[in-house]
Amino acid sequence: MGTLNSSLILFLLTFTTLLRNAASKTYWGDIQVLKQLKLAADPNSVSPGSCLSSWDFSFDPCDSLFSEKFTCGFTCDVVGRTHISRVTELALDQAGYSASLASVSWTLPFLKSLDLSGNNFSGNIPDSLSNLTRLQRLTLSLNSLSGSIPDSLGRLAALEELILDNNALVGPIPSGLSGLVSLKRLEVQGNRLSGEFPDLSRLSSLYFLDCSGNSLSGDVPASFPASLVEISMRNNNLSGNLPEGINKWGFLQVLDLSHNQLAGSVPASYFTHPSLQQLSLSYNSLSSIEDPGNPGTRSGLIAVDLSGNQLGGLLPGCMGLMPKLSALSLENNRFSGMIPIQYALKTVLPEPGIAPFERLLLGGNFLFGPIPDPLMRLEPGSVNVNLADNCLLVCPNYLFFCRGGDQKSLVECRDNVATFCSPLVESCNAIDKEALLDQKRRITADRDKLLGSWTATTDCCTSWAGVDCDPANGRVVNVSRSGLQSGDDGILDTSMSGTLSPFLGNLTYLQLLDFSNNKHLSGPIPPQLGKLSHLTYLFLDTNKLNGSIPTSISRLLNLKRVFLSDNALTGTLPDSIFRLWTRLTELGLNGNRLSGMIPSSVTNLILITKLDLHANNFSGNIPIGIGKLKSLTYLDLSMNQLSGSIPDSIGELSELDVLYLYQNQLSGPIPASIGRLASLKVWRIEDNKLTGVLPDSIGDLPKIRRITLENNMITGELPSSIGNLATLTEMFFSNNRFTGRIPTSFGNLKSLQFLDLSRNKLVSPTPLQLTNLNLLQSLDLSYNPLELVSIPSWFSKLNLFQLGLAKTGIKGKLPQWLSSSQISYLDLSSNELQGKLPAWMGNMTNLSFLNISNNYFYSTLPDSFKNLSLLSDLDLHSNKFTGPLGLIFDKSVGEPRGHYNSIDVSNNKFTGPIDKNVGNKPVMNSIASLILSNNPLGGSIPNSIGNLTGLQVLELEGDQLSGKIPEELANAKQLTTILLSRNSLSGSIPAKVLNLDKLEEFDVSKNRLSGRIPPHKAKIPASSFLESCNAIDKEALLDQKRRITADPSKLLGSWTATADCCSSWAGIDCDPANGRVVNVSRSGLQSGDDFILDTSMSGTLSPFLGNLTYLQLLDFSNNKDLSGPIPPQLDRLSHLTYLFLDTNKLNGSIPTSLSRLHNLKRVFISDNDLTGTLPDSIFRLWARLTDLGLNGNRLGGMIPCSVTNLTSITKLDLHANIFSGSIPIRIGKLKSLTYLDLSMNHLSGSVPDSIGELSRLKDLFLNHNKLNGSIPSSFGRLASLELFELGDNKLTGVLPDSIGNLPKIQRMFLENNMITGELPSSIGHLATLTDIFFSNNRFTGQIPKSFGNLKSLQFLDLSRNKLVGPLPPQLANLRLQSLDLSYNPLDLGSVPSWFLKLNLFRLTLAKTGIKGRLPLWLSSSSISYLDLSSNELQGKLPSWLGNMTNLSFLNVSNNYFCSTLPESFKNLSLLADLDLHSNKFSGPFGFIFDKSVDEPRGHYNSIDLSNNKFTGPIDKNVGNKHAMDSITSLILSNNPLGGSIPKSIGNLTNLQVLEMESDQLSGKIPEELANAKQLTTILLSRNSLSGSIPAKVLNLDKLEEFDVSKNRLSGRIPPHKAKIPASSFLSNPGLCGTPLPPCKHL
Repeated sequence: MGTLNSSLILFLLTFTTLLRNAASKTYWGDIQVLKQLKLAADPNSVSPGSCLSSWDFSFDPCDSLFSEKFTCGFTCDVVGRTHISRVTELALDQAGYSASLASVSWTLPFLKSLDLSGNNFSGNIPDSLSNLTRLQRLTLSLNSLSGSIPDSLGRLAALEELILDNNALVGPIPSGLSGLVSLKRLEVQGNRLSGEFPDLSRLSSLYFLDCSGNSLSGDVPASFPASLVEISMRNNNLSGNLPEGINKWGFLQVLDLSHNQLAGSVPASYFTHPSLQQLSLSYNSLSSIEDPGNPGTRSGLIAVDLSGNQLGGLLPGCMGLMPKLSALSLENNRFSGMIPIQYALKTVLPEPGIAPFERLLLGGNFLFGPIPDPLMRLEPGSVNVNLADNCLLVCPNYLFFCRGGDQKSLVECRDNVATFCSPLVESCNAIDKEALLDQKRRITADRDKLLGSWTATTDCCTSWAGVDCDPANGRVVNVSRSGLQSGDDGILDTSMSGTLSPFLGNLTYLQLLDFSNNKHLSGPIPPQLGKLSHLTYLFLDTNKLNGSIPTSISRLLNLKRVFLSDNALTGTLPDSIFRLWTRLTELGLNGNRLSGMIPSSVTNLILITKLDLHANNFSGNIPIGIGKLKSLTYLDLSMNQLSGSIPDSIGELSELDVLYLYQNQLSGPIPASIGRLASLKVWRIEDNKLTGVLPDSIGDLPKIRRITLENNMITGELPSSIGNLATLTEMFFSNNRFTGRIPTSFGNLKSLQFLDLSRNKLVSPTPLQLTNLNLLQSLDLSYNPLELVSIPSWFSKLNLFQLGLAKTGIKGKLPQWLSSSQISYLDLSSNELQGKLPAWMGNMTNLSFLNISNNYFYSTLPDSFKNLSLLSDLDLHSNKFTGPLGLIFDKSVGEPRGHYNSIDVSNNKFTGPIDKNVGNKPVMNSIASLILSNNPLGGSIPNSIGNLTGLQVLELEGDQLSGKIPEELANAKQLTTILLSRNSLSGSIPAKVLNLDKLEEFDVSKNRLSGRIPPHKAKIPASSFLESCNAIDKEALLDQKRRITADPSKLLGSWTATADCCSSWAGIDCDPANGRVVNVSRSGLQSGDDFILDTSMSGTLSPFLGNLTYLQLLDFSNNKDLSGPIPPQLDRLSHLTYLFLDTNKLNGSIPTSLSRLHNLKRVFISDNDLTGTLPDSIFRLWARLTDLGLNGNRLGGMIPCSVTNLTSITKLDLHANIFSGSIPIRIGKLKSLTYLDLSMNHLSGSVPDSIGELSRLKDLFLNHNKLNGSIPSSFGRLASLELFELGDNKLTGVLPDSIGNLPKIQRMFLENNMITGELPSSIGHLATLTDIFFSNNRFTGQIPKSFGNLKSLQFLDLSRNKLVGPLPPQLANLRLQSLDLSYNPLDLGSVPSWFLKLNLFRLTLAKTGIKGRLPLWLSSSSISYLDLSSNELQGKLPSWLGNMTNLSFLNVSNNYFCSTLPESFKNLSLLADLDLHSNKFSGPFGFIFDKSVDEPRGHYNSIDLSNNKFTGPIDKNVGNKHAMDSITSLILSNNPLGGSIPKSIGNLTNLQVLEMESDQLSGKIPEELANAKQLTTILLSRNSLSGSIPAKVLNLDKLEEFDVSKNRLSGRIPPHKAKIPASSFLSNPGLCGTPLPPCKHL
């Protein structure tokens, strides 16, 4: 019976437990604790709406969490396999609850966080809290707890944060807390604790300690844990000396020991600590400061407070040199001496990159002497400075920093100052004096006696102008003898001649050396200056210094500002300068002749604010890591020979004000990152070779004032976003390839003054909104196909002074409103204007420039023309004007303006003769260009033209002139051009005229001159006296022209049989010695001073080109449509050096005969349709070749081994062909190679080991081949390599450690191979590396910690490998922009919190084992691209997601998210791609389509919401939503949407993919879908759709995939072109016709 009873009891207990667990998801014991907590609270303290007020225990707590029954206060998690929820977090709201903690049992074994702060809990802290063995965070602050801290808390081994501040706790801090081995944060401030501080040295993770505001006593512990970052013990009773050796606290940033009773000295280590930023020791009894022994420049201190002590002696000078120190308080001590000048300079005139003093409190000391002059410039309110209550000579109360207390009495000052002052050294150091005297001896001319006071008998420290000494040791610290001197009574601009003394290197304490603006200092920069280890400022600009920059000066590690500009320096920039000058803030090297590449190490200058390298000969690319120079405000790289693209990283220069990149050879598109230059005001990038479209992000420049882009090849439409630039005043976009209309948004540019869009391809209409531009002064739309017909009348509303409308299609007569305008500059040339020049033209009295050339004006000029008294430039050429010229020369002059600068009336019907006094007319006395050619003038050349002393150009060709060439022309000494051909001039050529000093062009051909041609210095071709073109060459070129079948831009238009091929044919150059053609250049891409032409020609190449036996250059590149074979006759061109036939449609093989062209250096036949193999003889015989481009053809076979004979080659490009076989094994013989591209072929085999011999190679492309085997270890010897691409091959093996030996590598691409093994830690050595793309390989192991050293790294893609966790936290040191670790078995658990430190714009962690909820830190990130798909994330999508306003791409598909989307989703105004598929989202989704749009971005590209529980119906206006107007893919399948398919989807004109399968849809398929012409995919299966299939939908032109199976459709399937299988129509009972069985009854 007993056994039965026992069994029954056991059964009942088990059954009861099962019932309880079946009914409850929360563990019963946890519910009991929650009940105890609620019962313990005073009911009067539980207010409505608080957490506790909602706790209703008739419901299960965890199952009802966040409902109205349990709104807040705790968090649950399922633990183990029991499916029972346990309370893991308990955090009450700060509602003022009153209770005792002792009445709660605290048996919550899974609790990790307990937060009861901000309430009114009282009584003791119970020992029972020690039961919470998994507790990580205990927060009881801001309550009324009393008693002591229980020692038992020390048993909480998992505790990381213990926060007990602002209670009424008493007694000592228990030593038992040393058992909290995981503790990171301890806060007990604001209590009544006493006794000595316990030994907590075992707490190796503790980083934050605050025990201020108590009554602790004893010494400051010396045994603090080394991990501490912040220590605050202020307002206690600590005594004794400060502990020595705080450097062992290596992470310490904040130390506050103020308001205690500490005595003795402040150790030097407190000022040299490597990480300490804030030091507060105020209001103690400290008496002295130990000398740090260094100038303070390495200190990281930001704020120092030593006030209220007994400190004496001189003020510590080192504090004025601390670069980050901005707050210094030394008041109420016993300091004496003068205020150091460095304190004043740091306050008023800090160097760039040096933090100024924002608070400098020196009151209440015994400082004497004058107030340093810089402080006298301070304005009230600009900075907090206090000098009151000292012994200063004069400190009146009207100076704000003298208020707050009078200066001390003379007696008090005398008694105390005598105690602290010691005599100062004043005499000049002998070594320094001799060095400066030697410098004076080397000066050969000193007109204004800049060095007059430098005499051997006087003291250099006290008597020499421009020399300052350190009063402590008498050593010279400043030498400033600039040729530009300013003083109280004026500015002196003078000069000195001579050289720099090498003995200046003996001034070893020198901080400033300034010999700038002396104009005539020459010779080299002495390398001995490298000994000036204290030198901070070096100013040698505006002289004639020559030679190279000595490498030795790279040792000047303290340099902050260096200006060597406007000299004659040559050579390259030493790489070591940029590696070692890490403190530099300003560098000016402009106006020299420096060359070579800009070293990539320039990116080490992270403090630099101004970098000026313009007007040199620098070549190569802009360093890719330029964006690392975060402090840069001024960057000028203009007027060099830089090439390549503008680095994307330039967008990181957020402080940049001025950017000059003009007059280089930059190519490629302008990066979109340019829109991130939030401070940019002036941007000049003209005169380059830029292509691509102008990014929309240009409209994101909030402070831009001037943009200059002219003379590039930029295409596309003008972004309407430019209309957002409210500060823009000047816009110069001329001579590009812009198309489309001028955006109406330009009417918003209310600050715009200058708008130049000339020489583009813009079309009408011109927007009326431009009339809003009230400040517009200049408008130039010339040379655009606007087809204006007439000048819009609304132009009269613009207050213009300059109007350019040349070649814009204007017809008819001039509009009369011009007569009342204020226009000064008017260009209407090259239009179809006609009629007489109206008399009212004389009313335009502001005109200074008039160009109406190339129109159809006729008749004589009106008499009113004389009234144009300000006119100085007149161009009437190529019209039909008649009558005499005298009116032009007799016009009035509005002194001092209105004298002619240029006149061009050529190609009209003006009659003469020319007034014989034309050279004496007042209006002509400043003229520089006089062009009267091709008019029936008759008569002779007036002698008076020789009186035009400013004349440079004289053109009188084809004017029916007779008589002699007047010798008086030789009096016009400025003449460079004299063209007198095609007249009837006779007699001899005057020798003086032909020997004018500046004469460059002279032509008297086709006259009746006679006699010997005088000897002359100018190089004037024979054609200037007769026709010089060789007959054989001319006929060969005419044959070439005959073979051209289409020449739309008339590239060969000037090639006529009647003209001289040497002087009149475009693109032809001849040797003046023999008249033979040496250059033929008719590329389809033509550029000039004011245009860029991109055109084409069709036809074939003439075999007679082989007769041009003196030819050196043959260029028919970029003509697009030249076809046929390359003539083998070209082999006769034995002088040919450059052969450019690229970008055409040439076919056939490369003739073997070309191998005989031994002088070839550069050959480009790329981007044609050539076939066959490469002749072996080419590589054996083209020994001088430096550049070879054969890419973009269909050449096949093996690459001949003889390619290794090209020992001079620097660039070899064979990519995009069908070459097979191996890479030549001896490729390493090409020692000069800098660029090798073999990508996109069928090459196989391994990468040759010899490739490591290419020590000059910078760019290596082997991607998209079939290469196998491992990467050779010799790869590490490629010392110049900057970029390599080996992706998309079949490479195997491990990545060699030697890859870490590439000192200049910037970008590495290895994706899509089969490389195995661990990532080499040696990669961490690659300091210049910016991009790593290693995705889709088989890498294993962990990411090396050394990757944290890659300080230049911006892009890291290790996705689709086999890498495992944990991730190294060292990655937080990186400046990454993009991180992709997707599809690796990392098992992250959660996104590491240190990711927050990364300033990422792209984060991809798909399928990396992330669980739980989205981390809150994402809400404050700047991430634009986020992919967390295929993980185990769960819960609601948080409302803070709406704070991620930078998001443009979001993919959280394949997770376990549930509930509705937060309404804040609407805030994602930049979101363009959204993927939420395969979750458990529910509720309506209309606001996805209604989200805001941040123009011009934020329009959807794709949406995928499939496989969720969203409900419908779909908004009938979905296709009209603003956010949807650019969408290409809309996937909504497998949701219980219901309703019908909206007709408006047909309005989505870009839509390509529409998927709505299994959405419970009904109704008909709308015929309007056929309006979405881009649709390729329509999937509508598994719905309840009825009716017939619209024929127009099924016959969409681009339709490829169509599925309407398993619906209720009926009728005949319309005939259709697309190949759609029968399965796409099945399970529709009423549907028939092909491809289903035929219809029977229809």
